[in-house]
Amino acid sequence: GTLGDDLYTWNLVTGVFTLQGPVTASTLVNGLGFRQQDGYLWGWANAQTPSRLIRIGEDAESQIPYATAPTGWPTGVTPQVGSFAADIDPSTGYYVSFVQRTATSAAYELIKVDVTTNAVVGAILPSSVPGGGGVTDIAYHPSDGQLYSISALGNVFRINPATGAT
Repeated sequence: GTLGDDLYTWNLVTGVFTLQGPVTASTLVNGLGFRQQDGYLWGWANAQTPSRLIRIGEDAESQIPYATAPTGWPTGVTPQVGSFAADIDPSTGYYVSFVQRTATSAAYELIKVDVTTNAVVGAILPSSVPGGGGVTDIAYHPSDGQLYSISALGNVFRINPATGAT
């Protein structure tokens, strides 16, 4: 994970964090997820103009493989709002992002992106945050295939990745 501009690994057995180095993206990276298929962390460089996907290697070197937002990315998402939370679907390797449409709206969308083609996959699904507020993170649960999230107000909720329902 990242803290500020630094990339750390965390040993789940010992609980020790190890600094890997500064992320070289020179931008805010948001919505990180590890993609087993290629061994990279993928995230959303939403402070870039235009906003774009970014991948980070184990040496913390970031690579910006795409110069623009993914093909099919909704136009209501601005670089300032961008992606709030994301993870990688372990079965497909798609980057899945839970994004807020505008800075003043409570409308969210669930979007899947194929990082190998830089294209939105399937429908952009409307979604919501039960109880309101922003989101802090999402994660896939490997046993049930659902996404789990926590809102900025402390509400834990589940997102159905096939429908966007919460």
